[in-house]
Amino acid sequence: MKLRTSLVLGSAMLVLAANPSVANAQVPHTVQPGESLWSIAAANGLGVDELAAANGLSLDAGLIAGSTVLIPASTAGSGQCVWDCASTVHPHPTDETVTPEQVGAIAAKYGMSTALVQSIAWNESTFDNSLVSSAGARGVMQIIPDTWDYIDEQLVAEPLDPTSAIDNVEAGVVYLHHLYHQTGGDGDATVASYFQGPNREELLPETQTYIREVRDDEQEFAGG
Repeated sequence: MKLRTSLVLGSAMLVLAANPSVANAQVPHTVQPGESLWSIAAANGLGVDELAAANGLSLDAGLIAGSTVLIPASTAGSGQCVWDCASTVHPHPTDETVTPEQVGAIAAKYGMSTALVQSIAWNESTFDNSLVSSAGARGVMQIIPDTWDYIDEQLVAEPLDPTSAIDNVEAGVVYLHHLYHQTGGDGDATVASYFQGPNREELLPETQTYIREVRDDEQEFAGG
């Protein structure tokens, strides 16, 4: 569907929090070698004091690679377009984030695997609707304008709101559902088609990497 955005946090793994009330407010992140509270906070647009407080740590605490820190998640945002909202090219990137639970609820509505869709949303944008890739893909599900138009015209009964993070997720899920049936229910082929576009005879090397990363993170979202 697009070239993967360089702003995605590498292959960082997510795990479900043991306490559901915590999972609703925080996104677990597995510490990678060389990472610190400061680097993780900066990568997620947080203050180091906020990240430390969320994990009950001191500001100078060291982190062990492979351990988990909880990153405060937020659905806050004005819903304002981050650029050129007068444009008729849709969808618009807005200053909103969504939670894994919101993504999962939309996936379930269309009968799609919640963990798979959560993993795709994470790998595409880390749940951030403001992202725009170098290929022009936009929002949480990184949807290219031509694909958005196809979804609006062919796959949904009512037009989706191009300035809504939730509708961006719904568009992505609707398109994944379409690809799933188009590929005969082949999960890997669905993920591949979402990343590099449908009707390709061969998988690109970067698509193979993307599938592996999505499938690995899918297991983490599923609690496996």
